[in-house]
Amino acid sequence: MRIRSALTAAACVGALCVVGAAHAGDGSRDPDRHADPERRRGAFTVLSENDFYAQGSEDRNYTNGLRFDYLAPEGSGPRAVHAAGRFAAGLLAARDAPAPDTRVRYAVGHKIFTPRDLDREIPDPNDRPYAGFLFGTVSAVAVTANRRLDEIALTVGVAGPWSQADHIQRIYHDAINGVEPRGWRAHGRWP
Repeated sequence: MRIRSALTAAACVGALCVVGAAHAGDGSRDPDRHADPERRRGAFTVLSENDFYAQGSEDRNYTNGLRFDYLAPEGSGPRAVHAAGRFAAGLLAARDAPAPDTRVRYAVGHKIFTPRDLDREIPDPNDRPYAGFLFGTVSAVAVTANRRLDEIALTVGVAGPWSQADHIQRIYHDAINGVEPRGWRAHGRWP
């Protein structure tokens, strides 16, 4: 069961990466409109959040997050996503505003949430439960004439054991010589 869960989660993330790569393009659908070289390039970002980074912090509530983003070149990506971005920007724009430039963003990420006391095998029912979320996102980012950013996104993912949050946290805590989180099994069907 554990291997099947890991393979399913990996397949979801892999599918989103393939879709993103297939639609990334080079931003050259309309080269005159996109003469600025900065707009013709995509951009990768990595966001890492962990309470370990703050001095004196401890695991509790939102404890860890990791996200990989790819912002595709302007003009590349699925037309429907660009249309959604223009629609979102149009909801807030003046009637005579020019159409915004749109870009497509692809992201995959993971989040981990834990209670305050990791030593308890049966967590305090009044504290935050253990939880994990593995997700993929496709979004349209619209840049209006006055440089306002509007974004509309679709995020799909898995929560619970399929997120593999318990394994990730245990491996990380082994690496940093941290407290072993003991309460993952008390929530739902965690292995």
